[in-house]
Amino acid sequence: MKIAVILPSLLDTAPIKVAKDIVETLISQGCKVDVFYLREPVELIFNCSVRRIGIFEKIEFEKYDFIHSHMLRPDFYIWIHRKSIQCVCVSTLHNEIGKVLEDYYGFIRSKIFTPLWVMFLRSHDKVVCLSKVAQNQLERKYRIKRVTYIYNGRTVPQSFISKIDKKILKAKAEQFILLGVIANISRIKGISQIIEVLDDLEEYCLVIIGSGPELEHLKLLAREKGLEDRCVFFGYKKNAFVFLEYIDVYMMTSYSEGFPLVLIEAAQYSKPTVCSNLPIFKEFFNKNQVSFFDLDNKASLIEAIKDAVDRKNILAENIYSAYVKKYTKDIMGENYYKLFKKLME
Repeated sequence: MKIAVILPSLLDTAPIKVAKDIVETLISQGCKVDVFYLREPVELIFNCSVRRIGIFEKIEFEKYDFIHSHMLRPDFYIWIHRKSIQCVCVSTLHNEIGKVLEDYYGFIRSKIFTPLWVMFLRSHDKVVCLSKVAQNQLERKYRIKRVTYIYNGRTVPQSFISKIDKKILKAKAEQFILLGVIANISRIKGISQIIEVLDDLEEYCLVIIGSGPELEHLKLLAREKGLEDRCVFFGYKKNAFVFLEYIDVYMMTSYSEGFPLVLIEAAQYSKPTVCSNLPIFKEFFNKNQVSFFDLDNKASLIEAIKDAVDRKNILAENIYSAYVKKYTKDIMGENYYKLFKKLME
């Protein structure tokens, strides 16, 4: 089985990490995989042939059984070259189209690019979503056919954290219970909700790892509320999952999500986790595995945080058990391999 993977870049971001994990598993299954990317820079290294191409540059489509694209630009690439492609085209859709475009590019651009992206996806033979919720939305809202879903998987190595970061975390851990967020810091992540309730949680500290357009707003909010000593901003960190070792409760407060890898990493680290009550999170985990709260409800969020601490042992055990059964890197890769085999048949 020969597969060409088209990526927007080789940046160290969640969708590219997912693609890399899929590629590695497919290669272990005996597939021949070539990776093509459209823009610099290169941050992630793949264990196969990798080449940069232009958006209008044709690769040797006839060499492949499948072309697997990820995200908007690669889906556009498939669309403009579709007449030259005779093999099966598969796209993995990593986010809820309209909401993620609006969050990063604004309302007007979202209204322009959402119908375009939907048009691009219709040129594929199969679209893979990350959940049943996302699949239902594509089928009902956007009338896209030939849709399926495969849950993301993730398996991270145990790594060492820098001495300076470790010193800061240990100092805070001696005084507080550490709530943690690892994310691309945008409004849609809902992190301000945590800062808003810290006044009522004097024994807690919030640790935020990541950068993004909402970061300065969060720092300003912490200053305005006099919480600078209990809001620690580490900025972007490569392999940020290593911070999970020092976090007591992982916080997933998003208003919208595809399938956040860090949630799976927290599960691998057996971390008690608080999740907003999005249908997509309830599809992944149940109330015996995470503690849920109602969005924009301070009392509900405070209750969920305290519940996660009170039930930390059972939540840690249950979320790890769910991870092992459904969300490892190998399980995800095997599901893609089965999908490709089925499509060949």
